[in-house]
Amino acid sequence: MGDMGTWQAFGAEIAATAKRVGMSQAELGRKTGWSRQQISALQRGTRTPQKGQVAAIDEALGQNGALLRQWSNLIGRSDMPSWFRKIAVLERTATDLTEFQPLVVPGLLQTEHYATASIGAGALAPRDLDSVVKSRLERRANLLDGVRLRFLISEAAIRTTVGTAGIMAEQVRQLITLAEQDVRIGVLPDDIPQHPARVPALRLMSFADRPRLGYVEHALGGDLVDEEELISRLDVLMSAVLAEALSPKASIDLLRKVAADFDALA
Repeated sequence: MGDMGTWQAFGAEIAATAKRVGMSQAELGRKTGWSRQQISALQRGTRTPQKGQVAAIDEALGQNGALLRQWSNLIGRSDMPSWFRKIAVLERTATDLTEFQPLVVPGLLQTEHYATASIGAGALAPRDLDSVVKSRLERRANLLDGVRLRFLISEAAIRTTVGTAGIMAEQVRQLITLAEQDVRIGVLPDDIPQHPARVPALRLMSFADRPRLGYVEHALGGDLVDEEELISRLDVLMSAVLAEALSPKASIDLLRKVAADFDALA
């Protein structure tokens, strides 16, 4: 079963969905046959939702199975660390997402081969590996339409070989394609004088119906940040990183050079 943080995030999504369709807790309770208190407990994540409950809520809210599929993906998952499940739920409803990755290509931008090589360096069995990779690749498809995406990536992350040179060439070309479409990518070159090498991987997310949230990775996993004072500090860190990043055009030029370097090695 998922941890409490996972169900708090899932409950918040139920509440946000009900708000979007204009349905109150009382009305949702009438349609599902539950009390307002039961609906409130599910939306607050203080109860682990059962399949029948989610199916009834999904039908009442006219979601065509979307909530049920999300519940199925979360319940008893072994393909995602427990500390990241809440982030995976929340990112689906973000309207703006900015992420800095100093060591690896961000998970939302990874190719299947890069993800397989990166995750496969651990101790997963082949069956588990396939499940984890599939989960990672599905995350970008589950984001909101029109979400604003910005990724800041260190040059070291795109030059460090994960798997083979061929895998890296493919991965960097995918970054170029995304950057030429609707994903803002800024690369931090290795030779900048004020390189934020000690800044950890971090993320800021904005939503239409709830306050901003931050996320910081560390050696043992990651932490969700919801205190405004701490988010303001993350803003300062992210602004410092952004100030050192190349422009979108210059980033694409550097990515093309890196791709060519890996092509020569493949």
